[in-house]
Amino acid sequence: AICNYSFHCTAMQMCLDVTELKKACVCFQEEPGPGPGGGLCFADGRRRVDYVLVYHCKRRQSQHRHSVVSNGNVPSQTPTPSRRSTKGDISEAVLEAGLGMEPANELQDKIREEFERRLQEEGLEIEHDKEVCICVCMVMFRMLEHYQEMCDEHLNFTMCPLCDRVCDYWQLSSICSTARASYLFDNHATVGFAIFMSLWAAVFLEHWKRRQRCLQHSWDLTGMEDDEVRKLASESLSWTDRLPGYCINISSILLMVGVTFSAVSGVILYRIIVFAVMSMNPDHEAKANVRVTVTTTAVIINLLVVLVLDEIYGAIAAWITELEIPKTESTYEEHVILKAFLLKSMNSFAPVFYVAFFKGRFAGHPGDYVYVFKDFRMEECSPGGCLIEVCIQLGIIMLGKQLIQNNVFEIAIPKLKKMYRTYKEEKAGSADEEDKDSKREPQRWDLDYDLEPYEGLSPEYMEMVIQYGFVTLFVASFPLAPVFALLNNVIEIRLDAAKFVTEIRRPDAVSAKEIGIWYNILSGISKFAVITNAFVISFTSEFIPRMVYQYLYSETGNMHGYTNHTLAYFNTSNFKPGTAPHDTDFDRQLRICRYKDYRDPPWSPESYQLSKQYWSVLAARLAFVIFFQNLAMFLSMLVAWLIPDMPRSLKEQLKREKALLMDLLLTEEADKQCTQKSGGGKRRVCKTRRGHKSERGKKVWMCLFLFGMCSSISLWDVMHVCLSW
Repeated sequence: AICNYSFHCTAMQMCLDVTELKKACVCFQEEPGPGPGGGLCFADGRRRVDYVLVYHCKRRQSQHRHSVVSNGNVPSQTPTPSRRSTKGDISEAVLEAGLGMEPANELQDKIREEFERRLQEEGLEIEHDKEVCICVCMVMFRMLEHYQEMCDEHLNFTMCPLCDRVCDYWQLSSICSTARASYLFDNHATVGFAIFMSLWAAVFLEHWKRRQRCLQHSWDLTGMEDDEVRKLASESLSWTDRLPGYCINISSILLMVGVTFSAVSGVILYRIIVFAVMSMNPDHEAKANVRVTVTTTAVIINLLVVLVLDEIYGAIAAWITELEIPKTESTYEEHVILKAFLLKSMNSFAPVFYVAFFKGRFAGHPGDYVYVFKDFRMEECSPGGCLIEVCIQLGIIMLGKQLIQNNVFEIAIPKLKKMYRTYKEEKAGSADEEDKDSKREPQRWDLDYDLEPYEGLSPEYMEMVIQYGFVTLFVASFPLAPVFALLNNVIEIRLDAAKFVTEIRRPDAVSAKEIGIWYNILSGISKFAVITNAFVISFTSEFIPRMVYQYLYSETGNMHGYTNHTLAYFNTSNFKPGTAPHDTDFDRQLRICRYKDYRDPPWSPESYQLSKQYWSVLAARLAFVIFFQNLAMFLSMLVAWLIPDMPRSLKEQLKREKALLMDLLLTEEADKQCTQKSGGGKRRVCKTRRGHKSERGKKVWMCLFLFGMCSSISLWDVMHVCLSW
């Protein structure tokens, strides 16, 4: 401990370790009472001891150790000892000698050697980092080569108009920023990350199995069985009685599916119409950001629709399940959970599925576009692909659901309901003046009654399952989903704790052996995620077309010329009447514009037909889907097979408990037999004999051991005598 000047020292303490000078405390024995200097521990002449050992050392430690002065010398870590001293003072040189410190010159040499060695190590690290950086930059440069072609204004890729009549031709370099942003999520690491997430899902489920077994054993639920009361045969319903309920179930589910697709179709129409309207804007900057603006606003509308329909679907799932009249409560819960999950997952993932797999697939090509209401063209993906739009869609919907529905609603709605109940109770209490207990202070149970009733854990499970779907289903297009899920769960744990403790009534304790149907749902999502990621990588990203071009069509074996390879040619004279641009800033004699597709050029005998490159890319995409799916499934099954469902320690514990149980049963059976043979009066004798059985065994083994020792010693004497003779 460092000496404190406000205390009086009664003994001398000195630290002899040089490396612990900062903690050294040197106090000289003084008489109690206020000393010189206003009651300080040291006299004026002896404060140099404390300054050298404590303050000066701390000051040196706070400075950078390896700072080099202009002349190339390393500053000394030990100050030059001062020879100035007065009567009663102790010089620094004396302290250094007393503490066993090395001279300043030797210490400087050691520090200089250490400093030079550190510089060499840092130099090697810098050289190594430079080599790695150069290699990484070369790889990134080769992968970014086709994006640089898109951003190169000298290549002069003039693209066909994005809408009829009002839209003008445009340069491919105008979407350079979008192409660079899409590369962050559409690169070679996407495939490896998707396979890793498939393995992570398998490990997650296996870990939960092991955790569940441990919890079952800890909570004594291993042998628990649900013993539900079933209805009598006279009260049971036949299939004819249940038929109307099943018909209403099926029709209601189909109606909700239609509502979901209608909402998605409405948002698609919004995107098409708003895109056409905003394209009429004469402002060039507004036209450049039309695609991003339309995508963002459409996703926000999708989010609002998803939040509203989620609340409706939960109530409808409970209502149509009650019409089935299930036999048991567990059956009712399983049916409600399954219906609610199907409706809510379809509601959450339908907009993402549209952008990932259907947008731009049926738009047609210049001169033969597909129209909606005979005036508006179907949506197209940008030349950089639709993956960046899938990323925006996933990010906004996932974050919106987590922040608004999972966090804000869970706290705000119970608080509002609590305030409303409190207001009703106060209003009813003021109206009832004859009540004698109206003036008494509210008790704890009165306050708890105003809280929100406990509705079970199904909503919490549903949130986690939908979040698990966002993390696994489209992780190839949105790799940041696991990070956002982690941050959300860290926050939601605390919010749920506050909600269950302060905003909800105390729930009834019910034992549950496992999570039930939720595990099957998680397992199904994990398997379906493999298929989804395979199709996202194959058909949504540009991974397969890039690989096909690099290994089949590139003359140099790199990505040079890939952008030109993916753009087809269109003759502007082949526009349908009334669809060509009216006012254009480009040359009116422009004959050729480009569009993203694999089609034959207009000078080919089969103009505007799908080219051979299209079929080769399609074959490669389908082959990759099969390969990726089988590889991911095989690795997932291998991981599940390698990880046992029960920990080894738990297995050994169960074996020990089973052995103890068998011993107990055998002992009880022996007691019963002993009691039956000798009568009730000798029952205690039988127990006593059984109790001393182990002691008798120990005595027998001890006698046998002593007998063996004696016999071995006598045999050794006989052999010794014989050998001597």
